[in-house]
Amino acid sequence: MTRGNLSLELDAVSLADQGMYKCIVLEAQPNEGNRMKQKTKVNLMTAAHYSTPLISGPRQESIREGEEVKLTCTSSSGYPEPRINWMDGGGNLLPLGSQVNTTVQSDPASGLWNVTSVLRVNVTVNCTFLCSIFNRSTRETKSSLHWKYSSIPNLSFNGYTLILLLVLMGLCLAVIVGMLLYIRRRSNNTYPVMDRTYNCLKCESSEPRSIEMEKMNQNKNCV
Repeated sequence: MTRGNLSLELDAVSLADQGMYKCIVLEAQPNEGNRMKQKTKVNLMTAAHYSTPLISGPRQESIREGEEVKLTCTSSSGYPEPRINWMDGGGNLLPLGSQVNTTVQSDPASGLWNVTSVLRVNVTVNCTFLCSIFNRSTRETKSSLHWKYSSIPNLSFNGYTLILLLVLMGLCLAVIVGMLLYIRRRSNNTYPVMDRTYNCLKCESSEPRSIEMEKMNQNKNCV
């Protein structure tokens, strides 16, 4: 105060602190009480940053080209009430006649705002949308990621597809069973080599005995 600084500092500002503040300087007068020497006022406006908007919509595979879809943009914990815009992929604002329904709700505990904006639009291949939130107090704009529709072929199974799958599975099973039978037959036709060797050795060992017996019989006849 000796240097003329009569500033008021507020810690942990909340929405309840918003409003008009007045600073009054009084000068003491002898026998006359206090006399106002100076007066000033300032208007305090509070603000809170909104979260980055998020777009949610139906699954891509469930969308057909040309049909109407519902896209929902959400953002929370901001103040004051924002302005929400929907744009296409080129950054152009959607016409005012677009089917947009926006609701803003205040959180009872904090007093901050939660925003939900729903866009109904007929989609075409490669169409793109995004939403943005503008805070007029902070002059801040936050935009969502692009939501883009890409055509995806219908992969649902019909009766013919199911029959074709069953036929292919049957063919694969038949091939596997045939290979197993072929391998088993080859394994049964294999003989050990030792048996043939053993038989040949027996033949060779018996031949000299038969020749010797024949010579002995001839000698007996001569005598």
